[in-house]
Amino acid sequence: MISKAKEVRRRPGDRREAPVAAGFSIPQGAMVVLQAGFADNGKEAAGLVAIGVAEAGCHNPGANGAASVPVRSEGAWLMKNHATDPITKADIGSDFFIADNETVARTNGGGSRSRGGSIFDVEDLGVWVKFD
Repeated sequence: MISKAKEVRRRPGDRREAPVAAGFSIPQGAMVVLQAGFADNGKEAAGLVAIGVAEAGCHNPGANGAASVPVRSEGAWLMKNHATDPITKADIGSDFFIADNETVARTNGGGSRSRGGSIFDVEDLGVWVKFD
């Protein structure tokens, strides 16, 4: 509990450097998730935490965290719509689920997909999503 004045630190909350898992490559523009605290490509798996989109590519040939990927999360991002579990305009405002590093789905696939954030809009080009 604060009882006297202290310096308050702040940083913008839309960008971060995420440590990449050992042996993984993340391409620019890929959806980035954390798995056990390390960055990886978005993929169909339970227990992942979506953190945004890679602003640049990164290859980590070393140990966990030996390289970091720049990730941006603020705003809405255009992703591909899943072919067999598509998101529609009726789903705007609902959760989306991660199918791969560029594809989002309407459902959790029976528990095999992680929640990625919320659906902002849907158009012919794909699905606009927000990471929250």
